[in-house]
Amino acid sequence: MRNKIIRTHIQFGPILKDIRKSTNLTQTQLYEESGILPKTISALENGNTKCTIESFINFIQACDYHIELVKNEDINDSEVEW
Repeated sequence: MRNKIIRTHIQFGPILKDIRKSTNLTQTQLYEESGILPKTISALENGNTKCTIESFINFIQACDYHIELVKNEDINDSEVEW
């Protein structure tokens, strides 16, 4: 899978949902891996961006992802998958 880039809060939920589904995890399995309550997982995937950093990190780590901060000028948009 290619890199995912979040540039706005509107992209946050759909990208998290796509990441979870691409790793073939149900919300229940993600809960078991991360400890994040299913209602919180659902809220994150539906665009509720008012979560803790800890929940976000646990979500992506359970899906075998990590975060990289990259300066905008260093990103080639043609290499980004949506």
